[in-house]
Amino acid sequence: STQRGTKKAIKAIARKIAVVYYHMVKNKNSFDKKQLKVDTARQEAKRVAFLKKEAAKYGYALKNVAA
Repeated sequence: STQRGTKKAIKAIARKIAVVYYHMVKNKNSFDKKQLKVDTARQEAKRVAFLKKEAAKYGYALKNVAA
């Protein structure tokens, strides 16, 4: 299921922030907005690929539409 509840969502976001912070400290990097955009685009591409795969499983095809 895609909806797991508020408590799990908060925990997931907190973990994501902790991982980003850990990698910044470990690699001695400062926050970079460009990298955030790259990561967001990568996540979006993975989500789209998943949705296309799910649609194909049920016999549907998705097409890109300008938002």
